Amino acid sequence: MSSIDMPAGLSTKSEAATTEANINDDRLVVGGFRVPRISTIVVLLVALALALRLWELGERPLHHDESLDAWWSWRFRNGLYTGYDPVYHGPLRFYVTAGFYQVFGETDAVARLFSALTGTAVVGLPWFLRRELGRAGTIAAAVALTISPTMLYYSRFGREDAQMVFLTLLAMVLGLSYLRTPRISTATGLAFTLACSFAIKESTYLFGLLLAVFLLIILAAQFDAQNRVALGTETDPTKLNPAFISATLLFASTGLTVAAVVGHLSGELFPLIGLYMAALVSFVWATALPHLRARHAVPDYEWPPLVKAIGAIGFGGWAVALGVFAVSWLLFFTVWFREPGDWATGFTSAIQYWDSQQEVNRGGQPWYYYFYALPIYEWLFVVLAVIGVWRGLRKPTMMSVLMVWFAVGSLILYSYAGERMPWLITHPLLPILLLAALGVQHLWQHRHSAAMPAVAVALGLALLFTTGTAIRTSFPNGADSREILSQAGQATTHLTSALDRLDTIDGIAMRETGQPARVAIGSANAWPYSWYLRDRTNLTWFDSCMGPPTDGSADVIIIDRFLTCTQDNTSRDIQPQEEFLDYQSTLFAMRSWWVPTYTDAGPLGWIQYALDRSLWEQNPNFGFVGVGEVAEELDGGIGATLDRLKEGADTSANGFIGFAGADGELVRDPVDPDRFVEADDGRDGCGSVDQWFLVHNRFAFSERVVDPAPINAMLPLRCASDLLSAD
Repeated sequence: MSSIDMPAGLSTKSEAATTEANINDDRLVVGGFRVPRISTIVVLLVALALALRLWELGERPLHHDESLDAWWSWRFRNGLYTGYDPVYHGPLRFYVTAGFYQVFGETDAVARLFSALTGTAVVGLPWFLRRELGRAGTIAAAVALTISPTMLYYSRFGREDAQMVFLTLLAMVLGLSYLRTPRISTATGLAFTLACSFAIKESTYLFGLLLAVFLLIILAAQFDAQNRVALGTETDPTKLNPAFISATLLFASTGLTVAAVVGHLSGELFPLIGLYMAALVSFVWATALPHLRARHAVPDYEWPPLVKAIGAIGFGGWAVALGVFAVSWLLFFTVWFREPGDWATGFTSAIQYWDSQQEVNRGGQPWYYYFYALPIYEWLFVVLAVIGVWRGLRKPTMMSVLMVWFAVGSLILYSYAGERMPWLITHPLLPILLLAALGVQHLWQHRHSAAMPAVAVALGLALLFTTGTAIRTSFPNGADSREILSQAGQATTHLTSALDRLDTIDGIAMRETGQPARVAIGSANAWPYSWYLRDRTNLTWFDSCMGPPTDGSADVIIIDRFLTCTQDNTSRDIQPQEEFLDYQSTLFAMRSWWVPTYTDAGPLGWIQYALDRSLWEQNPNFGFVGVGEVAEELDGGIGATLDRLKEGADTSANGFIGFAGADGELVRDPVDPDRFVEADDGRDGCGSVDQWFLVHNRFAFSERVVDPAPINAMLPLRCASDLLSAD
């Protein structure tokens, strides 16, 4: 029996010895050539992953969310951080990034360094699953994590997504290692990993739910195995029955779908989840009954391996592990005991915030978003994962069941969660990549069949295409809104040019006045300006109701093209040539987006998109900017913060135009028909936050003489509002 065929739990010493020998001699033989050890290959892949993640890490302008993380980390470093707020997720990454600032300086690249390092470290973790993945599967998993377009993009993205991928897989590795060989050190490492995960993002609660269901599935399967031994139909009480595992996974998946859908529609999600868990516990109890009755009749009765593994380290061992979890939790959420009253906020505020978001649907994506967005970039790994699922359920192991359940369960939960964003693709994608590796291992074991040479060529070409997609998406197209991974908050290259222009004008102002330029900027779109202008003097923020200074005191004014006052709900189109006669103006796209119509996708649409990034049309969402900004300086605590966020979400939702194709006809805003009318031109899914960059005449001429390049770089974009679009 090879290590990949090993059932959950080794049953004999000879099997254990065979497996250990296979692991120690971990080299593949291809065409008579003995390739380097798997450990060597994995190390090389980690080095490649590090290079891909660090190369030009600071070149792409920061996304809205990235600038928030960078700014909060800067506040912590400067003693301005006041405690956990679930709107911005957990605080641990702020502490780590602040430490990087201290060592390497405050730059965009350093703001993304934590994600880059964790996105690199995750590539090495499959090596610890080599018993279950097999030799080829281990290499395939490391390759997939290295060049997956989604994983590469978000490993170069200053949010918590790559960090959560690393912690999730690390928790899985430690959990499987503990079940294989229970140790206090492993349990303690798992507890610390979970504490870190909770302190980075609230999605850990979803991970905990999926983990609890997985343990119930395994417990039921092990009771079933012992029942089969008692009936004489099986001889190995540790072997997981494929039919029972498949049926139980189907039952668990169906139940979770019903609980999520009904709970979402009824507004009673938590009671429905509780009822779902009660049903699973009842199922396990029903499966265990025949075996439990045998306790009184069989003198050498044994509990299932899962129960024995959990109890193997005793109360003392678990006390150590839980103590580490509790201390870590307190340190992280109380800001190292500076805010002792916040010790419970990681639970209370996190759940309150998550529950409040279920009606928001930020991003306006349909429930089937991931079923369209995921295969666009990851189609190769999805196909291989199908083979891996078949292989994993045909000969189930703890790892294969874990990955199948987490792939299915994550798709269910994140499809019905109140926010569907491209970075959340990483959650179901992680187990899919591991299942794809299992699929590669299955193909490798059948490499001598007649069809395998053709399959190998096809996979090689597909891998090259996927690698090219990953490189294009993360590097030349990193800020291109036509990429689905580049979400609506992504700043464009125009913003980089605007910041370069500020540097140029500052230099001129310093030579002429001894002071940097005086800048006035609108607060309605404060991000990522709050990060980029954090140390700037002579900076004035103005709100949309009061407007910018009109007395010429500002050397540079950055103002939205459409200025909306929330107090009286009025909006006006800024006309610089009429309102700012003493300024030279340039219109630019601060950030842009593409909102596709998924009915135009499907296999043919995917292929066309993969080849040339052809857009799928949609009615325009003129001026749509998503959830409104939350002003950090306002008081009122978490309750007031949530109220402001909900108000901004409601306003955005009311201004969002639904999905429909215009087919060449005139398109109107259904809320205000006079507000926007245009002919469908094939780019109606594109939009941007357009702003005016106004330079006072006292500096405008000098700027064009000293450095005209940033001005000339504000060229039309491939996907933006009509006035700024290249097509």
